[in-house]
Amino acid sequence: MYLPVLDRFLAVVQAGSINKAAELLHLSQPALTKSIHLLEEQLGVELFVRQSRGMTLTSYGKALLLRARLIDAEMRKIDEDIESLKELTSGSVNVGAPPGAGFHTGILPAVTLRMVGGARKISVNYSMGTREQLLPMLREGGLDLVISVLAEDESTSDLIQEPLFDDRNCVIVRRGHPLLAKQPVDVSEVLAYPWIVMSDGIVMERSLREKARARGLLPSRSIVHSDSAQLLKTMVLQGDVVGLTRYDVSREDIRAGRLCELQLGLEPDAMGRHTLGLVYRRNAELSAASKELIAEIRRECERYV
Repeated sequence: MYLPVLDRFLAVVQAGSINKAAELLHLSQPALTKSIHLLEEQLGVELFVRQSRGMTLTSYGKALLLRARLIDAEMRKIDEDIESLKELTSGSVNVGAPPGAGFHTGILPAVTLRMVGGARKISVNYSMGTREQLLPMLREGGLDLVISVLAEDESTSDLIQEPLFDDRNCVIVRRGHPLLAKQPVDVSEVLAYPWIVMSDGIVMERSLREKARARGLLPSRSIVHSDSAQLLKTMVLQGDVVGLTRYDVSREDIRAGRLCELQLGLEPDAMGRHTLGLVYRRNAELSAASKELIAEIRRECERYV
């Protein structure tokens, strides 16, 4: 198996047909078809299902796709690493980061300014999203590392997870919200207002629902689910809405007095705790730029919390 054939395989997957892929690669259709047949012969399996409207991957093709994308990403890294060694000040790093003011307005700006300062020619590329959105990109080589809530289970054996700091869930409302008139607030009172719940707050939502059901109570208002921290904060600031999220998402707004945390009179563990940390692939060597960014993130997190 050789690299040009894998490049052609990836092009067919991306284009969805031999004709379109051949145009993208500036190859003849017979030449590209021969390359795909050669790859299938080498592996002893069919990689595509040929259909009148295009080509779709078989289960074998899907298995190869993950590895091919990793190989493609690593080959790009080889070029970058060689250039970094030549110039000592260049390189790139692709990072997945979670929603939350802690990283967006606190940690990452400070870290990135230090990374790109001076005479360096470093490219730092951030993709924002939840753990569920970012980990597939990490595994396929599109990201070098991810910052997310850590979760250890059998599905993460291919990843290294390094803790940065502990975080917790919280319930937030705007300053002047009627629920702030009396603290702590009973769960029954919170049910009387619309909720907006971040993905990381779903466990807390379930816990509050279970406690309400145990007392024969049911939510009487609407519930909105979103991965957008900005949408959550804007809705909470503009109306009598209750937000369920991670503390780090609303940390700066709570400290500035724009948002207020509701005390529900529950045990801390009932609200849910978790650890934010760094995640990267176990089977891939990190670039010099990635290692330096990780070191800077560690130092900034120590100051932040």
